[in-house]
Amino acid sequence: MSVALRVLIVEDSEDDTALLLRELQRGGYDVSYERVDSPTAMNSALSRQEWDIVISDHSMPHFSGTNALSLLRTKGPEVPSFSSQEPWAGSRSGCAERRRAGLRHEGQFEAASSRCSA
Repeated sequence: MSVALRVLIVEDSEDDTALLLRELQRGGYDVSYERVDSPTAMNSALSRQEWDIVISDHSMPHFSGTNALSLLRTKGPEVPSFSSQEPWAGSRSGCAERRRAGLRHEGQFEAASSRCSA
């Protein structure tokens, strides 16, 4: 039995989005999703409907995971978010940047997130 999951994907790559969707479906989720790659598109998607989770690429040409998280936090209710890349994992400045953006319970693979002390 699959679990319905509404996913907002902040990602500039259609290929990466397809890989993510395949893995979610393999995990037993019936995914409805929208892919956005700009602040304007993300703002529009957040206004149109509620999402169960927001999954974001960290680094895109015209948008970043940190900016996406900041935008998400201005929209109201806390929605779980997940950064799919973390190039600054473990660096002091990267940890501070993540905290300033409001990322308290990221779903990053544990090896990287455990490098930052709370």
